[in-house]
Amino acid sequence: MIYKSKHKSYFLLLFILIGFQQPNAKAQQTQNAPVPDAEELKLLTFMRENSDRVSLVLVRNGEVVADQQPKQVIPLASTVKFALALDVARMGAEGLWNLTEQVPLEQLERFHLPGTDGGAHTAWIESLPEGSQTPSASLLQVAQGMTMYSSNANTEYIIRRLGRNRIETLAERHGIEPHTTVYPLVGALWIPNSLPGPVKDFPSQLRTLTDMEYRNLAWAWSDSMAADASGSLRERFRLVGLAAQRVLSDRLPASTATAYAALAAKVNRRKDLVEKEQVTVAKLLESMMESPGNQQNFKHAGMKGGSTGFLLTKCLYTTDHDGLQIELVYFLRDLQPLEAAGLRAGMNAFELAVVTDENTRKSLAALFMPDGD
Repeated sequence: MIYKSKHKSYFLLLFILIGFQQPNAKAQQTQNAPVPDAEELKLLTFMRENSDRVSLVLVRNGEVVADQQPKQVIPLASTVKFALALDVARMGAEGLWNLTEQVPLEQLERFHLPGTDGGAHTAWIESLPEGSQTPSASLLQVAQGMTMYSSNANTEYIIRRLGRNRIETLAERHGIEPHTTVYPLVGALWIPNSLPGPVKDFPSQLRTLTDMEYRNLAWAWSDSMAADASGSLRERFRLVGLAAQRVLSDRLPASTATAYAALAAKVNRRKDLVEKEQVTVAKLLESMMESPGNQQNFKHAGMKGGSTGFLLTKCLYTTDHDGLQIELVYFLRDLQPLEAAGLRAGMNAFELAVVTDENTRKSLAALFMPDGD
């Protein structure tokens, strides 16, 4: 089975109220598809009953065996860090970054906004050899904090180290199409502070900002945090209301299940990755392979997931010892908070069933028959 590694995976949590769902013709056509009679497979049941809120691609040995709204552009939340991990690996392989370089934790702390990351950054620091007394961490460890623990502070640092020119061509460089432009994620949380007028107008003002205006503000606030050695700026941070949080979440970097399934396949099949990249990617995305149970079942396997208060996202790949290769990408959107909590608890069981059980894959294929386009 897919065992949890010692690393906890946290996501940016914005607690948001959600809208309603609409019926989906494709789901109605396949509503009688077989579904495993297991309580823990609640995600499969949810997908069958709410397919209009599902984007999914399942690939088995290079063949798409199930898809649902695979080309719909959806906010990625922390799953975007999968792509960032590939760029870190490339920077190291090309000799542009020394991954053993020591980064003072004080620099990372400038981007840490307590209460916005589910405790991810603190958990990562506690995992370091000296815990909170650690003065610095290697650049590789910083990137591992981004992927294994989903530290947003570490992610902000990595984005800034890559630089705006490189980060805005990230998708093109790795062949991810379509993909909206990546920007400083923590910097964007400050954007409401740039808005004039009453708080009640923030949602509409956030929506009317152009993409360029939005990115410019995110970079400007990120610059301000980088210069905030005293921490006085961070002390002024306050999370905005639910309606504004929803807009912030809606404007996160976005892509499709098809695009990220292709990215997962590239990593799973070690395609177009030189040996140094493969080694680093494994250190960033395959912490689950530290588990003896996963070592018994898989030659290699990795993942990155993300969440806000209204969506769950995951990009997962496995290769077992018989050579069976699976890529699974699924995005669940328009979730109510209680739904999200319940579904999040069932993600591991669902993923385990998909990558290890042919009957579950057949059920998913019957539920979401590929369109063939």
